[in-house]
Amino acid sequence: MTTGAFDPASEVLRTARLDLLLLPLEFCEAILAGDRARAAEVLGYPLADWPFGDEVRLAFPGYVERLRVGPSIAVWQGRAVVVRESGEVAGGINLKGRPRGGRVEIGYGLDPPWRHRGYAQAAARALVT
Repeated sequence: MTTGAFDPASEVLRTARLDLLLLPLEFCEAILAGDRARAAEVLGYPLADWPFGDEVRLAFPGYVERLRVGPSIAVWQGRAVVVRESGEVAGGINLKGRPRGGRVEIGYGLDPPWRHRGYAQAAARALVT
């Protein structure tokens, strides 16, 4: 990464089984535009069902607005949860803002086929350690 530049690829969090990828502005704009093929291309992984519904409607407009102001805010916003073994996006996880008083609020959602495998717990742990 060059000094002063923000490179989302350099900010991947890794667990034993997962990669947590930042969601760059171009990805978020494509999701809002309904262009899932472009979003998958930007992310580098097929999206399956994530993101969908209220998450797109409620979270992504704010992601786009904040990323346009400053791309480095991405580290405090959504991340795609990628299962490394399969290369599939299982869902998303995010911090609901910067820490306050040593605490953070975490939001997450996994597509049904990926639930009950410990992925949400592992992703949450990676965000706070």
